[in-house]
Amino acid sequence: TKHISTSRIRHLFLNSQNPTFGYISFLCWSMTDQLADFYATLRWTPWEEEVTKITADQVIGVCPFLFTSGAPIVDRHRASIPITEHYSLSFELQKQLGEGPPQDNS
Repeated sequence: TKHISTSRIRHLFLNSQNPTFGYISFLCWSMTDQLADFYATLRWTPWEEEVTKITADQVIGVCPFLFTSGAPIVDRHRASIPITEHYSLSFELQKQLGEGPPQDNS
């Protein structure tokens, strides 16, 4: 598997309309040890214990948001929230920032 830098992955995730990084590329990348590198600054002790408590339709919401500067994730408020709530909030924030939600190009 081709090595993709962590900074490139972050850029591609933030710019979701980038056509050069498709689903297959993401899937291949996510099955490598690069996944641990990508999430290294987003893990806390005991993240594994907290993650096992959420269901498939939930995510861990973090406040203040991870895209803001401030305290490390271990010191921020974390709670399980419905994934639909997370997506709605993410799309609303993108719209307010003038970026808009990802477009369906099918």
